[in-house]
Amino acid sequence: MRKEQNSPKRILFITGTRADYGKIKSIMKTMDRSDRYEVFIYVSGMHLLSQYGSTYREVLKDQYENVHVAFGQQHTDDMSYNLGVVLTNLAPYTAQVRPDIIVVHGDRIDALAGAITGALNNILVAHIEGGEISGTIDDSIRHAVSKFAHLHFVCNEEAKKRIIQLGESEKHIFVIGSPDIDIMLGNHLINPGCLFRFQLLRQLVQRHSPGAYLRVVIRVAPRHLKLPVSAKLIDPAHFSPVCGRHRLR
Repeated sequence: MRKEQNSPKRILFITGTRADYGKIKSIMKTMDRSDRYEVFIYVSGMHLLSQYGSTYREVLKDQYENVHVAFGQQHTDDMSYNLGVVLTNLAPYTAQVRPDIIVVHGDRIDALAGAITGALNNILVAHIEGGEISGTIDDSIRHAVSKFAHLHFVCNEEAKKRIIQLGESEKHIFVIGSPDIDIMLGNHLINPGCLFRFQLLRQLVQRHSPGAYLRVVIRVAPRHLKLPVSAKLIDPAHFSPVCGRHRLR
């Protein structure tokens, strides 16, 4: 079925970790508010794992109109197996959404799966923060994503040169700076003093009950840290006190 010429462009974002979501969510929110775009978000990978805080809830909390959390994915210690799982789950969702463009970020296997799915189905792929180097397997994944992608949004001129060296056309490469700048210029940065007190409280929790659940009594935290903390059962590895308006994750 052919889409109407003036219908909103369908943009599919792939997010697999809290790190990549934090960097691209300002773009996602801006597009989601626009009548020119219909935004779809595929939530995958480490977002789904409880040991990393089940951060898919952070995406849901932002109340986008179209969010798909891939709960059916099975995660193992084998990256090649996990890549296959993401590809298998992403393919039918992409066929259902029929996006005009798929947007991926960085060097996770979720981004690679998104780039492969787009390229093999003649869907435009945009890659954010390609051309970086880290000296690990991440480099190979990142460069592979860049080769499957059609548009490249890089942080600096050095990254642009690396993308060109991979054989990509310069006219498809755009230097936009680091997405972290959007976060730094935003109004939701955590107060450094608050972050320090959070780390101190976490150490206290781990010292008194390492690896276990315990109740943080509301009268204890203010006395030691001058920090209001709701009394609740918490896991020390994922402790998230409220400091002012900001919830630390």
